[in-house]
Amino acid sequence: MRMKVRQVVLFLTLIVILSACNQNGQEQVNEPDTLTMIDVEIFLEEDIAVNEATVITAEVTQGEQPIEDADEVVFEVWTLGSKEASEMIEGTHSENGMYEMEYSFLEEDIYYVQAHVTARNMHVMPQQEVIVGDFTDEELAEIFEDGQEEATDDEEEEMDHSGH
Repeated sequence: MRMKVRQVVLFLTLIVILSACNQNGQEQVNEPDTLTMIDVEIFLEEDIAVNEATVITAEVTQGEQPIEDADEVVFEVWTLGSKEASEMIEGTHSENGMYEMEYSFLEEDIYYVQAHVTARNMHVMPQQEVIVGDFTDEELAEIFEDGQEEATDDEEEEMDHSGH
């Protein structure tokens, strides 16, 4: 009888030890990829000329690591107040988490470039403003004011049609 009690105690002790080892193993298997958000930074040339091809680059990282296997990198480009007329251009992977596309801005204006990036089950959409051309501060203020009025008019028009 004592032998059976010893065997049961030994068996239970082994189970406790093995389950403790298993828990420690699980703690070490945490996947940092799922805990760290992806980061996307858009890079453009400083001086952009009208009708000249320029390279637009998105650097995709997670923590300090470049992401070489993004599911999708698409650049969206539009002028101030005209998002509904935007262009979508797929980026191509070059190296070290860099995805790029070539684009020609057709006129002097205020543009927006937004990178739509899907990687590691996350989606981020950073946006950057781009001024193409030489504008005075007064001209820029007027352009922004006109763009805001257009955006407000578009929103009101959408609301008027939403009940139809």
